[in-house]
Amino acid sequence: DLALALDQLGQLANKRGDLEEAENLFRRGLEIRQATLAPTNSKLLYSHVNIGRVAYSRGDAEGALAAWEQGLALAKGSLDDSHPELARAETNVGVALRALGRLDEAEVHYRRALEIYERSLGLEHGDTVIAQYNLGNLLTQRDDYVEARAVQEAAIATWEKTLGPDSEMIAHGSLALTFTLVGLEDYAAAHEQAARALRVLTGLAVDKPALRLQAESLLASCELELDQRALARDRAERVLAEFADMEADLDGVSKRRLAQLRLDLADLLPRSERARSAELREQVRKQFPAMLDGD
Repeated sequence: DLALALDQLGQLANKRGDLEEAENLFRRGLEIRQATLAPTNSKLLYSHVNIGRVAYSRGDAEGALAAWEQGLALAKGSLDDSHPELARAETNVGVALRALGRLDEAEVHYRRALEIYERSLGLEHGDTVIAQYNLGNLLTQRDDYVEARAVQEAAIATWEKTLGPDSEMIAHGSLALTFTLVGLEDYAAAHEQAARALRVLTGLAVDKPALRLQAESLLASCELELDQRALARDRAERVLAEFADMEADLDGVSKRRLAQLRLDLADLLPRSERARSAELREQVRKQFPAMLDGD
């Protein structure tokens, strides 16, 4: 099967970061399938999915949406309405719409995906719980914190039952729930969830520095809101020292978290350490000037 071979080569190119080559290979596979298969053949779906993934990887959410919408149309025309691949196609479209800021439309697709997974795979299947997690994150982004909390707590409860309390997915779920609880201004509960995430991450066999940093920064933010200034200062000092040598290798989001910790620490330092406070703020100004707009 030449199309399948091209798909496999495309996957290899994608893994090594050669997105242009990957797209070319996936499109050649699509052309072969379009020339040899019926227009509604479900195998065409995989070509559109792969092309969409490459577009999304290079930051082209519009291109990803176009490819994934074609895939969804094929899935609807060729698969049973309870087929898991239909749910995956709905999810893909939702992901692209969310990236484009079209949150109302994204929610529709996320909910459809969850409904299909529940019907086809059951409430405790891994794909079903990931769909819950995705929906919860979207609801938090839309400031619908009450429903987001219920959805996220349900996902965490299922992961606890099926994967155990120390699974990495518990950390992901707890971090997501932390953001929701912060939105609800329940900082004590948010602190508890972030602490749980950090405990799980610390116990993993493979270190996840970006996730640990996220948990630590959320804990510091909650401690500030709870007026636990000494705890917040100690945490900021410790985390900044720990991540000093690896900062250059972190992604942009993680670097901004470190910058925010520097600003927090600058505000927490006593008047006797004005020079250090100014130095911390200047570090942030050089790296992320927009974070100090209005100063």
